Amino acid sequence: LVALERRWLHAADGILVLSRFSEHLLTGRYPDLQPRVRVVRGGVSSSLLDTPSERPADVRARLGTGERTLLFTARRLEPRMGVDLLVDAIELLDDANVQLIVAGDGPDRRRLEELVRVRGLEDRIRLLGRVTESELAALYAASDLFVMPSVAFEGFGLSTVEALGHGTPVLGTAVGATPEILEQLGDAFVVPSTDAPALAEGIGRVLPLLGP
Repeated sequence: LVALERRWLHAADGILVLSRFSEHLLTGRYPDLQPRVRVVRGGVSSSLLDTPSERPADVRARLGTGERTLLFTARRLEPRMGVDLLVDAIELLDDANVQLIVAGDGPDRRRLEELVRVRGLEDRIRLLGRVTESELAALYAASDLFVMPSVAFEGFGLSTVEALGHGTPVLGTAVGATPEILEQLGDAFVVPSTDAPALAEGIGRVLPLLGP
């Protein structure tokens, strides 16, 4: 695979990557390719940014959020996505006024459901499984804060951009391309390390910035 990668990269007239992070990975391995590499940032489907079919207040009522602060993440449920880290952070936050909603499926789903049950966090954390595009748009729009808890390689982070497209602020770990996407929000929205105490501290730090 490495040989094939090298062959096709060197045969290409141009190489497009989605972030400076990916550019640095590529040119770190193949420095001679630097002149042919261009960063072309990803975008969000216009259909996802259409007015959600369900009003934010109705979404929150359906989820039982009430007046609580609604945190949201949309992830494939596998270890590098850091959802277990986020569960730990919610437990450390110890704030009954905060509810976390997780959309997505994957090999870690049963383990995460059991983790939530064992920790006694069923009232504060809900795993919805796979959702439709219209449901996803409604969840982005209804949330107070989107959390991107990746613990390993994040070449771009489409969910981050989708949340921002709906006007929802994002808190993310300093992994992959996340810091460069969030740089205009300021340092407060980037968690410097991938551990639960740091993530809990980050959530607690930005919640007062979100307003009433």
